[in-house]
Amino acid sequence: MKNVLEDKAINPPFDNNSTDKNIPQAAAPNNLLGLCSIQDFSGSLGNHNSDLHATHADAQGFYNYLYNWYTANYYMKDGAVQTWLYEEPNDHWQNYYGIDAVDVFYHSGHGAMTANGIFQAPTGGKWNNETWISSNHNMLMGNQRLRYIFWSTCFSCRVFGGITPITTWWNDDSNPGFRMLFGFETTSFDNPNYGSNFWNHYKAGQSFSTSWLYGSWDISHNQTPTVVASGATQAEATNIVMNEKLFQWGTVARNWYQWRWLVASSVASHNKMLPKEMLVAELAPFKVDHAEVGRLADQLGFSGKAIDGFGISKEGTYVLDEGEKKITINQQGHFNAKLANVNFENRRQLDQNKARQTAEQYMREQLGKDTELQFQAVRLGKTCGGSTKGSGKLDEEYVTDTTIEFRQVINGVPVVNTDNGVVRVTIDNDGTITNFHNSVKKVLNLSNKPKQMPIDPNRNGHALETRQDTEQLFAKKLAEYKTENVKPISDEIGYDVSGRHGGVVAKREYEVTFENDLKKSIQVIVPIFA
Repeated sequence: MKNVLEDKAINPPFDNNSTDKNIPQAAAPNNLLGLCSIQDFSGSLGNHNSDLHATHADAQGFYNYLYNWYTANYYMKDGAVQTWLYEEPNDHWQNYYGIDAVDVFYHSGHGAMTANGIFQAPTGGKWNNETWISSNHNMLMGNQRLRYIFWSTCFSCRVFGGITPITTWWNDDSNPGFRMLFGFETTSFDNPNYGSNFWNHYKAGQSFSTSWLYGSWDISHNQTPTVVASGATQAEATNIVMNEKLFQWGTVARNWYQWRWLVASSVASHNKMLPKEMLVAELAPFKVDHAEVGRLADQLGFSGKAIDGFGISKEGTYVLDEGEKKITINQQGHFNAKLANVNFENRRQLDQNKARQTAEQYMREQLGKDTELQFQAVRLGKTCGGSTKGSGKLDEEYVTDTTIEFRQVINGVPVVNTDNGVVRVTIDNDGTITNFHNSVKKVLNLSNKPKQMPIDPNRNGHALETRQDTEQLFAKKLAEYKTENVKPISDEIGYDVSGRHGGVVAKREYEVTFENDLKKSIQVIVPIFA
């Protein structure tokens, strides 16, 4: 290793060299970032029946990376999150507080959308007897400073069923000036990792929109993350939504919206069978083999000079980059190689069979034949756009790229994780491999001795968990959400390899409906033999 990279030596994700005359005078050090997150909704909804559990960690995860350079104007939580922060005339109060007082705003909480495309969200506290914000009620985003809005909520940016971002966020010439909005077509999960996952993918060389989409996919495949960008022309909006990687201060004309999203086009059936023998997988500790990384980098087309520059960030992520290409290996051992930009101009979708064959061949070239993997999913990146200007136009949606995902198999059953023990190969419509992700875990040994579960000496050391015990654990977790309106989404059995060893677990995802018809998805993993 010939050099050591530090995050503070890497340019922060803001463009501080812009010559745009519309940059506010108070651009630095204030007015860069504001955040709001709500877990306790009793101050607005009158009780705790709709409370969430992970939104503070979600927003904090987004803040943590930016804190390397910037301090937020504000980070409001629970009862401090009130309607005036989002609505004219107070949304830039004292040029410091409110959604339009900052360049980047992140909100994590509940969200809903009406049948005619109006986004609504409950606040955490009451102000002027108001407890809900609405996209069509005094919400004028971007006429002061706001350029990037992250709605880490359900239904915040819909793209299906006749509702588009134009329906919700165009609003008769309101919302002037914002560049990008991040959200979901579907329910999102009560999960702490959306914000941190965004920056994990950004540090791996991805654009803002790709980082949001990929980071959400890492949490669950049972959701559809979305991003929309505004522009003076279709070309400008498309360039922003596909490629923007630095936060800008400048406004953009609002003549065209272009949006993109991810969707699973096919998914393998979930495993419901226990392994023939209950064994715990003892996993190898994380270790970077510099020679192996050099070999892979050479195989992936990196120059010798770039390989010599292999370094480590202050947070422990190994980095090798050359132009638009970048390899990162984080402390969990996740290997990610960004190899090329997707050619978004090619609208002719790559045949899925050809994509799968290409991915399988490439995967074997990189991993060899020793690792047992099975096909898991085909993920499609899609885009569409439109405008209300003139006679109005809505473009045809098209596929931009195809990702083939494989899951690691241990002891005859697959892993249940969506962010560990997986391999993904992304291919654009030109047939170019643009991204390769590998988070497969090396298994040192399979042991019949559980590592973390209670055992009973009277039963010869057997673990106590039975099917009844497992169901009780699921019920206990669901009881944390004060509603009985719970709908199962998925159910599977396999290995959880997110920790230092891999145990056999049951994993379920649910859609939970609260009062006021608010919804959220949750993910529950309980041990069977771990």
